[in-house]
Amino acid sequence: MIKVVYDGVDCTKLAPNAEASLTLPNGKVLRPGDEVLTFVNRNLEPYRGYHIFMRALPDVMAARPQAQVVIVGGDEVSYGSPPNKVEPGKTFFCRKSAIKST
Repeated sequence: MIKVVYDGVDCTKLAPNAEASLTLPNGKVLRPGDEVLTFVNRNLEPYRGYHIFMRALPDVMAARPQAQVVIVGGDEVSYGSPPNKVEPGKTFFCRKSAIKST
């Protein structure tokens, strides 16, 4: 027998929790209602648009100064050849964008 399993979330099992919080590695606590902008990839590399995100981030932060930015990903290469630079992509683009990495 073939059964189709549709993508999605079962809203009868998962629902917002007004008491939820998330403590980030730098100690900042995120709570419901906080403005949060995320960028999540296995590795932070140009193939996945990380460089575009980082270049846009100063303008986004100027427009939304209360927003918290959470970036998740490694420094390895998932696709293609590694870039011709010594420092990891995360460090390189933070420095180029004048964004503090924590």
